[in-house]
Amino acid sequence: MTVRITQRIVGNTQNLEINYNENNPPIIFFDTNVWRSINDSNIAMLQRFQQKYGFIYRYSVTNFIELASHLEDQPSKHCRKPFQMFQSCFRRIRELCDRDILPSPEKVFLAHAGLSHYIDATWIPDVQQMALAVELITNANSLAELTGEEDGNTETAIMPRYIVKPSHYRRLRDIDGDSMRAIMEELHGFNRPISVDDRLVRWFVKLSHFFLFVRPTNGRKFLQNLTSEEQDRFHMALMEGVGLLFQTHCMNLVKETVNKGRRVDPNDLYDMLQLMLLEEDNALFVTSDKTFFLDQPKKVLRWTDFVSAV
Repeated sequence: MTVRITQRIVGNTQNLEINYNENNPPIIFFDTNVWRSINDSNIAMLQRFQQKYGFIYRYSVTNFIELASHLEDQPSKHCRKPFQMFQSCFRRIRELCDRDILPSPEKVFLAHAGLSHYIDATWIPDVQQMALAVELITNANSLAELTGEEDGNTETAIMPRYIVKPSHYRRLRDIDGDSMRAIMEELHGFNRPISVDDRLVRWFVKLSHFFLFVRPTNGRKFLQNLTSEEQDRFHMALMEGVGLLFQTHCMNLVKETVNKGRRVDPNDLYDMLQLMLLEEDNALFVTSDKTFFLDQPKKVLRWTDFVSAV
């Protein structure tokens, strides 16, 4: 049985129900904005839900990269202790989540298209190493200790040990941001109001080609170099299941944002790649980002609605 979300109106109140097979409880994963906002009392509440309803909480490769990329942020008026703040996110992940880590969205998509053998080995995160990194981040007494740059520790200097380099994940985040912004710039040449026509579809295919194929192959493969049958599989994967879900949300976000005279935030489209992780029938995605709710998606819940529903 697929997890089903039902909205019921009782008087002036809209209630949300989560229906599922108790033998196949929901796998619930959270947007990074939720991990950044929840506190210890939220974690205790989620653990009660886990015990009562059998929910399985997981974090994703996307969560890890986004959070790790901020560990070396400089203090600011909005966040005076960035390392401690983002470290606390990892502590909550370790406290709450199952050890199985959800893969990257592009890996899920290419597996669905039967093209995962083209993913470059350097692009496939080692989930065991990632789980170890979560432990290291959680237990580190300081950023310097985590990165291996702590001064005056002769024992550490002699004995080899695992370290984590947040700068690596920051570079990945920045490269993705620059690439997404470059593709967004092409929207300036579209006539307003934007509608779903052949030109917008070609723009979406270009975006998908880069983020769902060129990037995970580490720039070594392009769709035009594949057989026609493989190219068809890629395009068909965008027309069904989670590929269609991603396409629908992407198109709606572009139309809604551009036609109202606002700029499309590249991060919004990048975040929507997480919809690929809804491939499993019993998966639910919880977020506090309003851009996900332009067309009332199935299996995507607002954080506030999820809390009230259970």
